[in-house]
Amino acid sequence: MKAAVLTIGNEVSSGQILNSNAAWISQELEALKVEVLTQLTVQDTDSQILDALNFIAKHAEVIIVTGGLGPTKDDLTRHSVNSWLGENLEFDQNSWQSIVDRLGSFGVPVAESNKQQCYFPKNSTILKNEAGTANAFYYKKDHIHLWCLPGPPREIKRIWSDHISSFITKNISQGLTGLSLMLWQCLGKSESALGEIVEEAIEGSSLSSGYRPHIPYVEVKIWSPDNELKENQKFLDKLDTAIKPWVVAKDKEDLARNLCDKLITFESIRVFDFSSAGILAERLGSLHRKSDGTSLPMNILSQWDNDEDIGDVVLKTLELAEPEVMTLCLGQINKQFEWDLGLAFDGNIKTQVLKLPFKRSSSKERMLKFQVEQSLHTWTSLINDLKGQVIN
Repeated sequence: MKAAVLTIGNEVSSGQILNSNAAWISQELEALKVEVLTQLTVQDTDSQILDALNFIAKHAEVIIVTGGLGPTKDDLTRHSVNSWLGENLEFDQNSWQSIVDRLGSFGVPVAESNKQQCYFPKNSTILKNEAGTANAFYYKKDHIHLWCLPGPPREIKRIWSDHISSFITKNISQGLTGLSLMLWQCLGKSESALGEIVEEAIEGSSLSSGYRPHIPYVEVKIWSPDNELKENQKFLDKLDTAIKPWVVAKDKEDLARNLCDKLITFESIRVFDFSSAGILAERLGSLHRKSDGTSLPMNILSQWDNDEDIGDVVLKTLELAEPEVMTLCLGQINKQFEWDLGLAFDGNIKTQVLKLPFKRSSSKERMLKFQVEQSLHTWTSLINDLKGQVIN
């Protein structure tokens, strides 16, 4: 089963807005064993929309269209799609009432132009949008399953969970053999060097590989046919062993999230950053929220001076830490391309010296990003050691 994602909107084709919807939808489809062949983005013009639909219909049985279902003149999606389907648009009174009720609950006047959002191709299935005013719709044309969704990511995700995911599972992907994707996030080894190791480990299997450098990581991607996972396991085990020295996260793990999950049991947290120029704060800033919506009691203090040798500032800072406060400290990268880091809690101090895997870098930012990611990984291990020590 093949799929295509068509995004409609001048703001996307011009680069004003990043196309995160296509990436998210593609991942969801792949998880449902529907292979995504292509992602297309076109402007809000009838001719471009029709050309795109004609092209992808030759290659895909599942088509997801996003954007252009709003109430303004440039929202042409429903009209263009209806023309491509060869249907007539029909007004849906229930959709209109939903708009009136929703906007009314927020005290927003209902404009006559909102009625445009209530027209759908005849014989289509209307999908109620609980997160916005633009209902989506589904249409089956010959062998093609077509969904048209609004553009806001929050609304797409709500419609997907309410209507599309279960439909695809029951009516399209059931019984299909798909591909399982496995990911390894690696630090400290080049893409080319990792590639040689990976290819040697999976030689003779039905596994396929891919690589994505994203500073400071190299992501190793391996696909296995679902019906051959058992036969491929010995190759996956061999791969795990071969790249283990450089692997810091697997699949959807995030090092900052892993650390925050470890810190959640502490009542007060203080982070001293003497090196990363705010990169550490950026990594932790959006990930320290608890599941109930509250935030970890974390203070991040950033201070650095590239011209000053601050020596054993990490140890000095940790020695002055308040016993009841979990204190993390990150030191500068020195001339030997090493740095200190550590933590202190309840009178226990743990420190470690880490080293860059490269002596030079064309980018200072690359060095600092590597330092931060390796430090996040190391702090998580140190907290595990500390908790084990306290329990014992």
